[in-house]
Amino acid sequence: MSQKTETYVAVRDGADLVKMTEKRFENAVKEAHAKNTAAREGEALVDTPERVFSQTFSKPEADTLEEAQKICTDINVLLTYFNRGLGLRCEKEISDLITDTAFVPVDGIWDLTEVVGRLPERTRTKKALSTEDMLSHIKGLPKEQREALLNEFMAVLAAD
Repeated sequence: MSQKTETYVAVRDGADLVKMTEKRFENAVKEAHAKNTAAREGEALVDTPERVFSQTFSKPEADTLEEAQKICTDINVLLTYFNRGLGLRCEKEISDLITDTAFVPVDGIWDLTEVVGRLPERTRTKKALSTEDMLSHIKGLPKEQREALLNEFMAVLAAD
């Protein structure tokens, strides 16, 4: 299991507090300063966001199904998170398809099962470039799967 840390900032928006990442906050401050510097005489100045407080959070990430089950011991909670993520992935795929000028609708229902079961291209590229991530994933596999994977690698090398 890994932990991802990120710092968030609370910023006052009228009577409410809004949250944003620290990076987004810093960019908003820079943008406000740039607009105020560029403002002509007599123009209203932009309010610069002010930090009320900030907090760094540690967010768990599972690298295996077993780790996901340790984080979410209630299977219904785990399935809720899975289905929410899967629903977002389906919506992304639908958006990409329906807004593509080359899209051709089909009769009946377009089944997204195969598409959403694959990693998105951006993730595949990132994972393919990270040896550390690949090794971490391989180490988490059962021995039989690691051996099968090793055999596949050896077959590829033998074919060269």
